[in-house]
Amino acid sequence: MTREQMLARQNEILQAARAESRAMTAEERAEFDTLQRSIEALDRAGATAGGEGSSRGAAAGEGEGNGDEGGEGNGDGARSAVENERARIRQIEEMCRDFGMNEQVRGFIDNGTTVEQVRAAVIEHMRQASAPVHTGVSVGDSAEDKFRRAAVDSLLLKAGLQIENPADGARQMIGMRMRDLAIECLQMDGTSERGLNRRNSDELYSLLSRGFYNPEAAFPAILDQTIEKAYREGHKKVAVTFDRFTKKGSLPDFKTHDNYYVAGPVGEFLEVPENGELKHDVFTDDKLPQRKLVNGAANGYSSYGNQIGLATGYVKEIYHPNYVAKRMEIGAVMGAAPRKDVIRETSDPGDLIILLGGETGRDGCGGATGSSKVHTEKSIETCGAEVQKGNAPTERKIQRLFRRPEVTRLIKKCNDFGAGGVSVAIGELADGLKVNLDLVPKKYAGLDGTEIAISESQERMAVVVDKKDEAEFLKYAAEENLEATTVAVVTEDPRLVLSWRGKEIVNISRAFLDTNGAHQETTVAVDLPTEQDKYFVRNEVGDVRAKWLDTLKDLNVCSQKGLVEMFDSSIGAGSVLMPYGGKYQLTETQTMVAKLPVLEGKTDTVTMMSYGFDPYLSSWSPYHGAVYAVIESVARIVAAGGDYSRIRFTFQEYFRRMTEDPHRWSQPFAALLGAYSAQLGFGLPSIGGKDSMSGTFNEIDVPPTLVSFAVDVASDKTIITPELKKAGNKLVLVQIHRDAYDLPDYGEIKELYGKFFEDVKAGRILSAYALDGSGLAAAVSKMSFGNKLGVKIEANVDKRDLFTAGFGDIVAEVPADKVAELGVTYTVVGEVTESGFAYGDMKIDTEEALKTWEEPLEKVFPTTAVAGAEKVESPLYKADSVYVCKHKVARPTVFIPVFPGTNCEYDSAKAFERAGAEPIVKVFKNQSAEDIRDSVEVFAKAIDQAQMIMFPGGFSAGDEPEGSAKFFATAFRNEKMKEAVMDLLNNRDGLALGICNGFQALIKLGLVPYGQIHTQQADAPTLTYNTIGRHISKMVYTKVVSDKSPWLAQATLGQTYCNPASHGEGRFVASKEWLDKLFANGQVATQYVDEAGNPTMDEEWNVNGSYMAIEGITSPDGRVLGKMAHSERRGESVAINIYGEQDMKIFESGVAYFK
Repeated sequence: MTREQMLARQNEILQAARAESRAMTAEERAEFDTLQRSIEALDRAGATAGGEGSSRGAAAGEGEGNGDEGGEGNGDGARSAVENERARIRQIEEMCRDFGMNEQVRGFIDNGTTVEQVRAAVIEHMRQASAPVHTGVSVGDSAEDKFRRAAVDSLLLKAGLQIENPADGARQMIGMRMRDLAIECLQMDGTSERGLNRRNSDELYSLLSRGFYNPEAAFPAILDQTIEKAYREGHKKVAVTFDRFTKKGSLPDFKTHDNYYVAGPVGEFLEVPENGELKHDVFTDDKLPQRKLVNGAANGYSSYGNQIGLATGYVKEIYHPNYVAKRMEIGAVMGAAPRKDVIRETSDPGDLIILLGGETGRDGCGGATGSSKVHTEKSIETCGAEVQKGNAPTERKIQRLFRRPEVTRLIKKCNDFGAGGVSVAIGELADGLKVNLDLVPKKYAGLDGTEIAISESQERMAVVVDKKDEAEFLKYAAEENLEATTVAVVTEDPRLVLSWRGKEIVNISRAFLDTNGAHQETTVAVDLPTEQDKYFVRNEVGDVRAKWLDTLKDLNVCSQKGLVEMFDSSIGAGSVLMPYGGKYQLTETQTMVAKLPVLEGKTDTVTMMSYGFDPYLSSWSPYHGAVYAVIESVARIVAAGGDYSRIRFTFQEYFRRMTEDPHRWSQPFAALLGAYSAQLGFGLPSIGGKDSMSGTFNEIDVPPTLVSFAVDVASDKTIITPELKKAGNKLVLVQIHRDAYDLPDYGEIKELYGKFFEDVKAGRILSAYALDGSGLAAAVSKMSFGNKLGVKIEANVDKRDLFTAGFGDIVAEVPADKVAELGVTYTVVGEVTESGFAYGDMKIDTEEALKTWEEPLEKVFPTTAVAGAEKVESPLYKADSVYVCKHKVARPTVFIPVFPGTNCEYDSAKAFERAGAEPIVKVFKNQSAEDIRDSVEVFAKAIDQAQMIMFPGGFSAGDEPEGSAKFFATAFRNEKMKEAVMDLLNNRDGLALGICNGFQALIKLGLVPYGQIHTQQADAPTLTYNTIGRHISKMVYTKVVSDKSPWLAQATLGQTYCNPASHGEGRFVASKEWLDKLFANGQVATQYVDEAGNPTMDEEWNVNGSYMAIEGITSPDGRVLGKMAHSERRGESVAINIYGEQDMKIFESGVAYFK
C-alpha cells in the first residue's frame, strides 16, 4: 500500500467509529496502529534518503520535492521559501485527508490559504459534521485513572486555583509541559512511542485531533474534566447574591406564595442602552415588583368595574420611587339620584334590618386590618393585606335594585359592608339592635360567631325598613334575583346585642361604643421645607430639543393609553368625554365628564370630576403639595369648561406610619393645613374623605400624599375638549402668580377662573389644558397629539418656562380673530400649525414626539400585540332585495333578557325607546329550581309578545372566556324558549339583535350565521380573545359593507361610523371557506376600517384582530344581526371629543321594519 492508501484506510476506520459515536473495536485499533507504524517507517526512510533538500511532501505525493529549486544558486532564502511552501501544501493535504475534506484540498492550495486558516476550517468541519462526544474521567483506581486525576489537578494548580486535597502526584506533575502530557496520553491510548518526541507541533496536533472522536482518549478527557472542575471550584468560591433579595421561610399551606421579588420603579430588569450606562433596580425584601402590582391592580379594578357596568372616565398612575414601600389605589365615584326617591329617616324601635347581596365567608376576615397594619418582612408571612375577590354580578344586582324608585322609597337608612363586617355595617344603623348571626347568609358551614360578625365579605348591603314594608322589599329583591334576609331588629334599649346559636356573644352599650376607644393625644413638630431643595425653580436649559423629548419620556407625562383602555369608559351611554380624544384618540383628557344617568327622558346636566397631586412637590413640602393639589384639581375643571364656584372637594390622604416621634406627624399635619388653607382661599367646602397612615415598609416611607378630588355640576353646553382644533389658531397662557413663599393669591385665581369660564361660554376658547409639574411643553404636546397638529412657540417665551412647573396655569386655544376679545388676562405663547413642534431653530417632528411619548410604558401597558397593518380587500355588497315584514305593527315591542352579569340592558332599552319601540326587560332568576322554571315561563311569554329580541352585552359571573353568552345560550336552548324564538323568526317575521356578548350568544346559539338555533358545528365561526390578550375600550371606526339586513336599512352603504367598543374577546375567527361564504352571501355586515375607510388588520383600528376585519355578521336573510361595537351607547353630547358619525340608526331601522 502507498502512504496515501494507508492514510485513507486510517480515515475510513476513524469515520466508521465516529459515525456510530463509539470507540474503535480491538480489531480496528490493531489495524490502525499497524498502518501508523508503516507510515512512520516510510517517513523515516524518506527523511534518510532525501537528505537536506528532501521534503516529507514527496512521500505525501509532491513527486518532485528533491530540492532542485534550491540548486540554482538562489541561496538559503529561496530554499527556505520553497520548503515553507512545500510544508504548507503537505500540512494542508494531511489535515484535509485526515478529516475527510479531500474535495477542498485543491482550493486551499491554489488560493494561498494559510495553515492556520485551514486548521480553523477543519475544526468548523469537525463541529458541524460530527455529533458531540462527551468525555469524562473515570473514578476507578487503575494507574490510568489515577494519572488522569493527577493531570487534571496539576493543570488547575498550575493555573493558580486553590484545590482542596489535590490528587496524588498532582504537585509533581506541575512542571510537565503540555506537549509532554499529550505524548504521555497518546502512549496511554496505545500509540507507538517511536517517533513521538521528534514530531513537530503540527504533527502532534494531527495525532491528538483524531483522539477527540474517541470517547476513551485520555487527552480530551483530561481537558474536559479540567474545565468542568475549574467551573465547579470557581462556583464554590463566588459570593452568592440571591440572599440579598430572598430569604428562607416556612409556608403555612400549599398555596402559591409570591413573597420575594426584585422591586423597582417599574419592576423589571432594564436593557443596557447603547451608551452603556447602567440603571440599577431597587432591591426590597418581600415586596412584589411594581410592574406586577400595577398590572395585577389594573386587571382587578378594570375587570370588576367593567362587569358592574360603571363607566370609568379617568384613570391615571402616579409614579414615585418611594411608592415601593406600599402601593395604594384611590378613586372616587360620581352618583346621582332623583331627590324625591331618597328617603332620610331615623331607625325606630321595631324596624327591621335586611341584609341583601352576597354571602359571608372566612376569606373576608382581616382584609382592612391587614392592609392598615404596619408590615415588616416577618409580619406579612402571618398577617397579609389580602381582601377577598369581589362578586361583580351580585354588585350589579344591587345596583339594579337601588335604581328602582319604588325600592329606595322603602329604605329609611342603609349601609354598605366594609371594615368590621356585620358588627359595623349593621351596628351603625341604630342605637339599639338585636342581631341574629345565625340568619346571616354564609358561603359554607363552620364559621363561628366572631367570623360571621367581623367578616368583610363584599357585595352586601344592610337596609332599615319599616316592619310593614318587609314583605314588599323582599319581593322586589327576589325580582332582581337577589338574596335578601331579615337578620336584625331595632330595639329601644340602646345596646348592640349579637347572638349566635341562641346565646348572646356581644352585649355592649351604645354609650361605650360612642367613645370610639381610648382618648389619645400627641405632640407635632412641623418640619419646614428647605430652601436649597426648593421645588419652584426655573432651571437653565441647554438643549431645548433634548429637554422636550426627555419631558415626554417622564413616567408621569408619557402615555398610559394601554392602561386606560383596560377600563370600560363608554358604558351607560353618558360619557361626554372619552379618556383619549381627537381623530387619532391620542389627546389625554384631564377631567371625567358624564351626563346624569336618568332612566327616562333627556338631560343636559353633567357631572365633572378631576384630581390634583404631585408627589415630588409634596415630598419637598406637604403644605405646598396640598395647596397646589387643590388648585390643580380646580384648574382642570375650569380647563374643561366648569364653573369653579360650584366645585366641591373630597380629599384622600396617604402618609407614612406615625410613631411617638413628633416629627413623624409633620407631614399629615402640614398637608391638612395646606388643604384647609386652599379651601378657605377658594371659599369651597370639602365633603368626606379618607386617610391612611400605614405607608411604611421597613425604612421606606411613601411620599406624603394628599390627593384633591374636585367635583362639579355643569351643563353639557359649556364643556370643551383639550385636543387642538385647527392650524392658525393662537395659544394663550393664563398664569397665576406666587408670592415670596411660593404660595398663590386666591383672589387673583378666582378672578382669572371666573373670566375664563365667561370666555368659554362665549365660545372664544376652543380647547384648554391645565399645566402641571411638567410645564408648558408637555401640555401643548398632549393637546396636539389627538389630531396630529403642530405647535410653534413664540420667540419671546423663555425656554426655561417651557419646562417649569405651572400648577394652576391654563393654556388655551383661541381663534386668531377672537384673541382680542378675551376677558381673561393672558399671554400669547404660540400658534397651532399643521404638524411638528418648533421653537426658534429647534424642530421636532410630530411622529418622533409621539413615539417618544408612547414608548416608556408600552412594555408595561401594551397598546398593540401584533405587528402588521395590511389592508383587507372586500367589495361592498349591494343586495337585490331586503326582507320585508308582512306582520306590521304601530309600536313594535322588543324583549331584552337580563342574565347574571348582563350590564348593557339600560343602554339598550333606552336606544329602542328613543327609536319608538316598547322594551320589555326581564331578569332571569336562578336562586332556586322554582325560580328557573318561573323564568322560563316569563321569558317565553315575553318573546310571544315581542316582535324583536335584543341580546345585550355583559359578563357572566366572571365566567370567562365566554362571558354571558354561556347563560344566554344555555337558557335559550330550553325547548320552550327555543320554540318561542323560532316561532318569532319563522312565523312572525321577527328580528334579533346581539351586541358584544349578545353577539357571542347569537353565535353560540347558531342564530348567526345559520339563522336558526341548533348545535354549534366544529368549523363554525366564533369569537375569541383579542389579540392583545386583555379588555380593550376605545372608539372604533366601522364601515357598512352590506345592505342586506333590515337592521341597516337606514345606514348608508359604504359609510364609516364611529362607535365604542369594549370587550375582552371580540376577535371574529372563521375558516377561509366560511369567510368566502359570508362575503359571497352578503352576511358580512360591517368591518373595522382605518381613518381613510379601508378595512385593515392594523390593531390600531382593528382592535381585536378579527379575521378580514369583520365586526358584524348576519343570518342568511339578514334578519339576525350580531356585532361587537356598542351602537346603543350614543346620545346628545356623548363622546364629543371623538370625530365621526356615531349613529348607524340600527334601532330606528329595526322599528321602521315593522311599520
